[in-house]
Amino acid sequence: MEHCRRGNAGLFYSDYSDFREALSLLLADHELRGTLGNNGGRYVRANFSWPLVVERYEAFLSAL
Repeated sequence: MEHCRRGNAGLFYSDYSDFREALSLLLADHELRGTLGNNGGRYVRANFSWPLVVERYEAFLSAL
């Protein structure tokens, strides 16, 4: 849920009814799917690229 919010890149749900509703919305709205997909790609590149992951692990290990 946190990644969906931070990246403005997805829909989240708490039960089957919510899941069904979110899925129906995504299936019906091509523009929403594209927007969420683009937002997700930007979020991943900005936060989880390989150089950033390595940098975070190195910082973590140095702090030990």
